[in-house]
Amino acid sequence: MAAPFATPLASLIALGADQTRVQTVGAKAASLGRLMGLRDGRGFLVPDGWVIPVEWYDRHLVAAWADSHALSAEDAADRLRRQPMDPAMVAVLKARWLAQEAPGPVAVRSSGIDEDGARHSFAGQFLSVLDVDSLTAMVEAVRSVWASAWSPAAISYARARGILPRGMAVIVQRQVDARWSGVLFTRDPRAGQPSGQALVEAVAGLGEGLVSGRDDPWRWRIGADGTTMLEAAPGMPAASATQPETTEATEATEASEATAATAAIGPASLTALHAAGQHLEKAWALALDIEWSIDTQGRLWLLQARPITVGERDEGLDHWSNANVAENFPDPLSPFLMSIVRRGYAAYFRNLGLGLGMAPERIARMAPWLEHLVGRHGGRLYYNLTNIHAVLSQAPAGRRLAAWFNTFTGASEFPEVPTPAIGRLARAIEWLRMGATTALRYRRIDPNLRRFEATVDRYAGCTTREALASADPAALADRLGEFLDIRTRRWNDAAMADAAAMISYGLLGRRTASAPLSSRPGLQHDLLKGLPGLVSARPVEVLWALAQQVEADPALRAHFAASEPEALARDWQAGALGDFGQRFTDYLRDWGFRYSRELMLDSPTPDEDPVPMFRLLKSYLRNIGADPHSVAQAQQTERLRATDEARALLAPNPIGRHLPFTAAWRFDRLLQATQDAIRYRERARMKQALLYTRLRKVARAAGERLHAAGWLDRVDDVFLVEPEMLIDRLHRLAQGQRDADPAWRREIATARLMERLQNADNPPDSFSLPRGLCWTAERMRRGSGPGSASGLGLGSGSASAPPSAIPSVEPSAIDGDLLRLTGTAACGGRVQGQAIVVTDVARIDTIERGQILVTRQTDPGWAAVFFLVDGLIIERGGMLSHGAIIAREYGIPAVIGVPLVTQRIQSGQTVIVDGDAGAIHVVH
Repeated sequence: MAAPFATPLASLIALGADQTRVQTVGAKAASLGRLMGLRDGRGFLVPDGWVIPVEWYDRHLVAAWADSHALSAEDAADRLRRQPMDPAMVAVLKARWLAQEAPGPVAVRSSGIDEDGARHSFAGQFLSVLDVDSLTAMVEAVRSVWASAWSPAAISYARARGILPRGMAVIVQRQVDARWSGVLFTRDPRAGQPSGQALVEAVAGLGEGLVSGRDDPWRWRIGADGTTMLEAAPGMPAASATQPETTEATEATEASEATAATAAIGPASLTALHAAGQHLEKAWALALDIEWSIDTQGRLWLLQARPITVGERDEGLDHWSNANVAENFPDPLSPFLMSIVRRGYAAYFRNLGLGLGMAPERIARMAPWLEHLVGRHGGRLYYNLTNIHAVLSQAPAGRRLAAWFNTFTGASEFPEVPTPAIGRLARAIEWLRMGATTALRYRRIDPNLRRFEATVDRYAGCTTREALASADPAALADRLGEFLDIRTRRWNDAAMADAAAMISYGLLGRRTASAPLSSRPGLQHDLLKGLPGLVSARPVEVLWALAQQVEADPALRAHFAASEPEALARDWQAGALGDFGQRFTDYLRDWGFRYSRELMLDSPTPDEDPVPMFRLLKSYLRNIGADPHSVAQAQQTERLRATDEARALLAPNPIGRHLPFTAAWRFDRLLQATQDAIRYRERARMKQALLYTRLRKVARAAGERLHAAGWLDRVDDVFLVEPEMLIDRLHRLAQGQRDADPAWRREIATARLMERLQNADNPPDSFSLPRGLCWTAERMRRGSGPGSASGLGLGSGSASAPPSAIPSVEPSAIDGDLLRLTGTAACGGRVQGQAIVVTDVARIDTIERGQILVTRQTDPGWAAVFFLVDGLIIERGGMLSHGAIIAREYGIPAVIGVPLVTQRIQSGQTVIVDGDAGAIHVVH
């Protein structure tokens, strides 16, 4: 490795805010280069030195973490500290050490890519090593600084902010022989302080005592005119500088202390320090946090300048909930998928607002919220309800939309959010424009949805197994780009189906809750039972027909009975199941994208792992009886009966039920619109599943190419990077680059380890945190401070929630009940039966006909057994979640949103599901 890899600080003078160079030398070195360019004639100096760039850290980390698949968090830093340094690197360090012009110790300091940022400072998290006086000590210090990037404190800091530890450069800098050291805030960062004042803190000698909190500092406030006032000194009573009423003796004592302290550090030094701060603040156009020293000769040295970090001081709380979103994304999300989901939600709401005629200036005001509608906590996806409600509140009738969104998803929190100030005339104009636009879009919802379906089908057509097998890296990059284009630019036709379902369902709920329909309990649920034409029912019906074929063939039935699912899968792959095998292949071709965890990307599809499908078929053979189509048809009769009852309540005279514009006529239109919207939404969900399944195949094909080229250790490591980086690497591979750069390998290894750390946490279902922070188990265990257990505002819990987060159980309303739980009624009816608690879809083959299914959340993979069960109890979900819709299709009494029900009910207990009252009774 050649000497140019050690970069002199003086060469960074022209760096400015070039983020490309920050990626090379880190933020602190970039700032030092900028300071050097601003020092001439300004009364301060900057110590000379040089930078060991980020690439060295990347190479060292890759060598230390060669087996990072088995690396634990506890070992990460130790490996970096113990790994021998590359001899070429040692040679460069030796050359630099011998080339020093001035003898004396050096300081070895961190310069992380994310260090000293405007939102993430990492202040005090990384190591600085002082008094380094030999080459051996310098090599050891460099490795220790690298290792500090993975100290428990630094990793906890990164996890709490949802960021990855990135590269670490190292600064080797002449050490100042300091008489005083400290920090200057060009604007006092403390709340309630007068604007325009600066704050100086100082300690004797080097500043590590101040940074660590070991030493009490002298503290001065400096006015805009340069006047200084001593605020605190070691041993000074805390109130002495701020007490409004003092005796003359006390005032005299304080004046003498102030004079002594100012004389000790030097009035001219304070004046020079303040002047330098004002100059740098103007050059940076930011309030700055500046580290400084004054040497034994009275010279002022600036050691560091960074923006005063404001992101960590944001006021307010974000309210997080996994209601309904856990149905789509039940497991921890990979960085690849999270990147897609985050931008997908932002584009979804932005484009939907524009498509419905919302004023562009309103959309522009939503920008800070739109980019943070979802987040990862413990690796899992959560809605940021604060931001979602803030976005919805910008629309006319925004609070009502927020309430309907909660009904739609099953969320219960209503965070306080700002509402727009708008005049009556402007509001009326916007109502008219949005009303007209929405009506026009709704009239075209079916053809527009067909357009979306055609778009997805075209994408599926060019991403078949055969097409991807022959695709080169550039073509795979194009397929990834096409997916991003569909997800962020051409999703609005599908989004309209969601919006229509949410609004129409909300309106139907308001109508059935008002007189005279309110006299009929459970009416809204019954009106939506057994809806014909739900595409989500078709895969279940086809799979049941396959089971019927097995049942009708004695030889095949005997073979299934005698074989394990794994053996049956091998027989199918070998072509040994005859006509059934071909029909099973056809099923996978037509419906194999509809399975549990279908949006997760890292879950195998049924054609990749058919064992769960054979396990389910064997379960069907144990439960031969009414087929899913017959069960749904029986519920259609119930739905039509409920519809007639509603019409009779609205128009007792049969003639009046058919007259236009009457209450019954308007009700019919609303009911039809709601039923249609639910069908549209299920169609959109079906194509969404197809699209994401094909994205998985594209991403894995990309992973195969990169693995074959030696760029990835494993194919599935492709999900550890964001899509744009993957596209970039595919293009590099297509252009002939054969060696993966160290930064790429470091990012893969870092993401792999951080994923293991993140995914080990299991946050509650809902909680609140200070804005910008993420949930971590460490934060819960501390039990104090903002966002700790005492300040989380916990709602319904999860398996890992502390006992204090478990909601209390209501007293029993039925004599003899062991337990009574309440939730949200999703489908009416009352049934008693034996509970079976199944939290993993891989075990749905254990469900027997007639049982009461108790589970945490459902996704389309669970629909395959819904027609077998007599009742349904779910911890999470909303009224339009997949589980609620399918429960109504089959007329299963269902209660959703029952906190911790999978822990409170045990398999084998007898329970009553009251789908009208939203209540669960455990009787024995």
